[in-house]
Amino acid sequence: TVLNIKSCGKPKFLARLKEEIPSEAYSPPEELGRELWGIKFRTPVMNSAGMFKNGECYEMVARQGAGAYLGGTGTWNSRKGNERDGIYLPFVPYPRSYSASNWLGLPNDGDEANSDRAAQMERIEGTPVGWSIMGSPDFQGEEKLQNLVNGMSLYEQAGVDFLEINE
Repeated sequence: TVLNIKSCGKPKFLARLKEEIPSEAYSPPEELGRELWGIKFRTPVMNSAGMFKNGECYEMVARQGAGAYLGGTGTWNSRKGNERDGIYLPFVPYPRSYSASNWLGLPNDGDEANSDRAAQMERIEGTPVGWSIMGSPDFQGEEKLQNLVNGMSLYEQAGVDFLEINE
């Protein structure tokens, strides 16, 4: 089915994309720069949460001139993601609107692994690192909130410049 082809194609696309690091870095015009929360962004454009769940492709994004890099959305615990009727990470685009629906289920390696990756990133000047996080649907109530706060603390310790809370 089309849904199955689209869903299995995304990981293959991302694997190939990771190899596409530009040999020369692009420097956007200075007038595109912004400063928010005391953080300098080269441009107001960055990747969306979910594109690089586990810290992939920072160098590629930075060398393309992005204003920032956004990892995640991550959760306290690692998550495999959704599978239904033999389709792993269901995703399908709509041909007329160019929008899409997905039911991915927040696949990610968890906050501990991803904050470690964020700490190891060799930063490129002008491309701050942010991370999208959320309370894991595997927990409820006080435990969910405490795990979210613990994850935020890990990213702060890792030197992440800003957090986006996806709720």
